Amino acid sequence: TKYAGAVSTVSVNILDNDATGGATANVVLWTDGTSIASQAFTVSTGTDADSDGKGDTTATVTSTASGQLTLTDYIAGSVEIDATIDTAANAGITITDAVLVLKSIVGLVDLTTDQTLSADVDQSGTVNISDAVSVLKIIVGLSPAQMSLLDSTGGEELDISAGLFDLTAVILGDVDGSYADII
Repeated sequence: TKYAGAVSTVSVNILDNDATGGATANVVLWTDGTSIASQAFTVSTGTDADSDGKGDTTATVTSTASGQLTLTDYIAGSVEIDATIDTAANAGITITDAVLVLKSIVGLVDLTTDQTLSADVDQSGTVNISDAVSVLKIIVGLSPAQMSLLDSTGGEELDISAGLFDLTAVILGDVDGSYADII
């Protein structure tokens, strides 16, 4: 109930070969490790005819009360997950986050893995001045807050195989992880 409505849509890109077996993903928000429960995920499969980076066939998968997604139909596929959150997430992104990004760039602070993923707003693989500017744009309302769902290595492109794996929901720009306390 803490996260009801926090995630409005999530798109998943999957190359589907219809292999058999079972795959489950646990989805948690990095700020406090709380599962994202009962959220609808849009699963995109097939070719990308319109070149938007997503497959053109979609289905919906809803997470369980414990924050798990069953991805059995997509085993042996390559998955990319994008998430859209509601505008309340912008409230978790403040000048403190921009300062943390700047301090990390000049070496005054070492960010944790999750903080680094959040600080890399443009998802270029490095935290730089462009990310600090992006955080400032979110703060003043020129850009919306965005969420990424990442695997344990910080990658958005996931290989689905039989078994269980964890996804971390990171609000891009919320470097100090304050969003969870606001909801």
